[in-house]
Amino acid sequence: MVVNLICMDDKKIMKKLFDNIIGGNSIVPSEDAKKCFSNHFGEAISIEWIEIENGFEAMFYINNQEYISRISRDGALLEYKINLNPSNLPDNIQTPALEHGELMNAISIHKANQDSIYELITRNKSLERFTVLYNANGTFIKKEKL
Repeated sequence: MVVNLICMDDKKIMKKLFDNIIGGNSIVPSEDAKKCFSNHFGEAISIEWIEIENGFEAMFYINNQEYISRISRDGALLEYKINLNPSNLPDNIQTPALEHGELMNAISIHKANQDSIYELITRNKSLERFTVLYNANGTFIKKEKL
């Protein structure tokens, strides 16, 4: 005899979890946000939306690179980030960044009406990790230990 140890509420929770994993999320952004996204990232694939305080966040891929964008409810692109392979950084960022140690991770951050910033994770010979920021022209901004 098989005893069912999962109660009805547990079944509903498991189904919701399964649906979220397999079926993705059910967030539907505003029409303005969708239009903005399409205008800026028309070739995006594997788009996943989440709702944030001031609008929506979309995680997606373009040319096998991971992006994250934030778009207001009224359709303004607030910012987007690109997860970069550190070996593909521009020379004016990569060369000075190597002075801080091994490049482990790199993200370019693009905000409306601001210069782009590169946020790098580096690791020194003592295996200490740091966040290092540079602007797009290669100027060092700051370094913080993680």
